[in-house]
Amino acid sequence: YWSWDDTALYDIYVDNDGDARSDITYTLSSRSVIANPNTFLYNTGPINNLADTDWNLKQYYTVTEETEAGAVTVLLANKLAPPVNIGEKSTPNYAALEGEAIYDSSDGLPAGMKIFAGQTDDPFFVDLQVFDLLTLRGQAPPIGYNANNLAIDSLSGFNVHSLIIETPISRVKAGADPVIGVWS
Repeated sequence: YWSWDDTALYDIYVDNDGDARSDITYTLSSRSVIANPNTFLYNTGPINNLADTDWNLKQYYTVTEETEAGAVTVLLANKLAPPVNIGEKSTPNYAALEGEAIYDSSDGLPAGMKIFAGQTDDPFFVDLQVFDLLTLRGQAPPIGYNANNLAIDSLSGFNVHSLIIETPISRVKAGADPVIGVWS
């Protein structure tokens, strides 16, 4: 199952003065912990919460905020990312696990901030039937199908890893101008 790469740093850059250089950088780093090295299994039973002992391969992450002047603030340290969304037997209530892994001011973040780092449903809509001899669902045959001709999101339920930082605009803007540039 995919996870954050423990040897990589993931950055989100914010430019708040229009010079195309980062004024604020948010960085995620991670580390993985195997609870039971005597098994190759990701989990040995259903994962019902972030403290579940059936979850064998946990990943912890840290998020820092660095200003252009070089000041570094640790926003979150060693917080659990949710497990990967394996399926209904391993992660029977993934929405609850995902919700448990959204961190906010009760976890030490500044007021108004929330951070989530983990799997999310792929946001893009693609009907992959286009690869079935260039078939376009929703079109009349021979371009479309005779039956089952409604468009299907072939990526629905598949996952991507996302670093999501919700912060008050006052924390990232410069002066009275609320416009910022963001890239990663």
